[in-house]
Amino acid sequence: MSYNVKVNGKVLPELYSEQDIRGYASAWREYKADVQVALSGTHLFMSLAKFLGEPEAPSAPPQFPPSGPLPPPAYTPPPSGYLPPPRPAYTPPPSFGGPGYSPGPPPGNLKSGMAVTGMIFGILGICGFLTCGLTSILAIPGVILSFMANSRAASQPRVYGGKNMAITGIVLNLFAILVIPFFAAIAVPNLLAARRSANQASAVQTLRNIHSAQSVYESGIGMGQYAASLKELEKVQLLQSNVIQLDRVPRQGYRIVRFEAIPRTSTQAAHYFVVIAPVQDTGIGRSGNFSFYIDDSGVLRQSRNSNELADENCPAYGNASNQYE
Repeated sequence: MSYNVKVNGKVLPELYSEQDIRGYASAWREYKADVQVALSGTHLFMSLAKFLGEPEAPSAPPQFPPSGPLPPPAYTPPPSGYLPPPRPAYTPPPSFGGPGYSPGPPPGNLKSGMAVTGMIFGILGICGFLTCGLTSILAIPGVILSFMANSRAASQPRVYGGKNMAITGIVLNLFAILVIPFFAAIAVPNLLAARRSANQASAVQTLRNIHSAQSVYESGIGMGQYAASLKELEKVQLLQSNVIQLDRVPRQGYRIVRFEAIPRTSTQAAHYFVVIAPVQDTGIGRSGNFSFYIDDSGVLRQSRNSNELADENCPAYGNASNQYE
């Protein structure tokens, strides 16, 4: 019969007879090898001693730790002359906030008036762009108040609140101080120019209304004569009262500076003319760039500049190259 042999957990490739196993047994035991033997074709390994029919040494019973709590270690007295270290004296902790500290009011009663004021000034400063800078001046005290409110809210948070509003006020006021003047420098001249153009268009329309009223008066009630005053045109309901007062009360930056009606005689025909000029003709705030003239011919004429009064020698309004300036 042949047998498989396993040495130290490794099965040897050769098959051994019982006589071979007994011959190698002394060598295996000398090297203290763990040898197991099984019949070829099976995996039922047995110890070498059992294969040889020798009694096996009884295995030692397992050792378990004793049950229950361990006994305390034996007390060792301190050496002679030993003194325990002195315990440090107790020092109470300092009171929070230092001497005279007061916890202040509860968070629901925090002061935030300065932060609110600074934010409102910032909003008004932004609105100053729409009011031609009338409220932009508030941005300067607004940014100061906002910085002070933010500093107080950071240093005394149990007394002063409104930190977010203070930051909002800082942003709005700085925007009003730094950015709005830049846009105002661009927008204000354009707004003034647009206002002057509107004033001039109104003045031109006023002269045309007066010429239409004089033409109707001359061909009807006047019987070849023009009205000697704007008051007469109002009496016959050819002009509105706001037009006849233009020699005393300016309207849209213009007023009538000259009105003359020359009656018809045997040697000359009836004649009239009207001149309308800007109330303020100099500076960036001038109300118009030109004065205008119209007479019984119906030709509207425009002066060459704001300081000159238009007359019959000035270019026609429709032919002036600078009529829209």
